[in-house]
Amino acid sequence: MSQEAELVFALARRRHEELFRARVSSKTREFYMRYQDQYNDMCSQGYRDYIPEEMSRLAQDLDNIGRFLSSDPAVARQVSQEVGRYIHSLWGLGREARQVFQESARVARLEAKRKKEAAQNAAMSRYYDVIAGLDSIVANFAASALNEIKSAISSGSVTTVQDVEEKLQPIIERAHVDAANWKEKKKQEQARQTVIEQIEEQKASVKAEKFEDNAKAKKLLDKLEELKEHANAGNISVKEIQEQIQSVTEETDEVLVGEEVRRETVKAVYKWFNAHDFTLSKPKLIDGAVVITAQRPSGNKAQFKLTLDNKMWYRLDGYEGQSCLKDISSAKSDWESVYGIHLSDEVVTWQNPDRILRRQGQTESNIGGKA
Repeated sequence: MSQEAELVFALARRRHEELFRARVSSKTREFYMRYQDQYNDMCSQGYRDYIPEEMSRLAQDLDNIGRFLSSDPAVARQVSQEVGRYIHSLWGLGREARQVFQESARVARLEAKRKKEAAQNAAMSRYYDVIAGLDSIVANFAASALNEIKSAISSGSVTTVQDVEEKLQPIIERAHVDAANWKEKKKQEQARQTVIEQIEEQKASVKAEKFEDNAKAKKLLDKLEELKEHANAGNISVKEIQEQIQSVTEETDEVLVGEEVRRETVKAVYKWFNAHDFTLSKPKLIDGAVVITAQRPSGNKAQFKLTLDNKMWYRLDGYEGQSCLKDISSAKSDWESVYGIHLSDEVVTWQNPDRILRRQGQTESNIGGKA
């Protein structure tokens, strides 16, 4: 008797989740380390003096990624993806702020420190305390109004600490708004370049992966290259570009986890037939599917094809009577109980119960054909 059938395979849900968690955790850790290095580099270049709010946000997000990496990799990845959407913009923003405000900020800090030490009254001392705590961009936008307050203190028209604080508060609030508007303008100016850098980062990540099917990798890289062309042309919004980058990230995860699921299934098939006196050929990747062939000295033949969409095709040839049904039944039982592989939706596509089929000239490349 001979039989050909198609069915669906899947790992036990717990095992599939383990593979997915391991994939997400490993990849997120890779980006986490990369972003941590970038944060440290920004700190060494003094970015906390110029964009302190943005740097504080980045530090907090990195802390959250580190905290969730082991306990909840999916949450860690969400935070990591958010960091990926804005960290590239911090480089340009920090460089711009440092170039524009570095000298004025340095002079202001030195003056504040020197004059605080020489201040003759509490009002002037408080004034220098406050301005010394301002970040460089805010201090620059508030400079003119701050000088007026300083002159008022020197002339004696502002004499108490409370008066100083009341005068300074609205000035500093306005300066914060002006600074925020300046930052937003710079971010918008740099937005296109920022997403192009995100695309390049994602391309590098895909290239570093080890795909079984190189065609899948090429498809993902082609998507990113096309996305880069749209970004350069300006005919797609930044938001949509970021959404498509995330979509490619998720598709990459799905493909690689799917390949791992298939690898475990291939191992189970291989081990069962090897343990039951079959001689097996080395699994081959043909047209995106893994193909396994096996044969006993008695003439029993087994051929399997497993695809990434969880489809399994098999054909058993050269069996006497109902023995092929016993083999496949035993194999499926062991695959589920021993290896946690669930099989379902089996459809027998061909069967020859009357004779031993002796197929001549069949090769791995025509697996799936009818007799």
